[in-house]
Amino acid sequence: MAFSNIENSEKLDIIDIAIVNNEEFRSNNIFKETFKTLSDEENEERLFNTRYVLEEEAKTLLENDEIIRLYEARR
Repeated sequence: MAFSNIENSEKLDIIDIAIVNNEEFRSNNIFKETFKTLSDEENEERLFNTRYVLEEEAKTLLENDEIIRLYEARR
């Protein structure tokens, strides 16, 4: 009985992140598709509110606490 309502009471907050939209990101299909799926507004299991930005804008968003995480694909 202790876990009977766990799915309804434990809803995760959507996390604000930024992804640096650089050549490495654009050429990495697995990375792109993963974040596309995890950021899809129509997906009930959505985890991220994702912004695709240039590196400098990503740093500014992070400094201004507009996002909590910055992801940059690298080779």
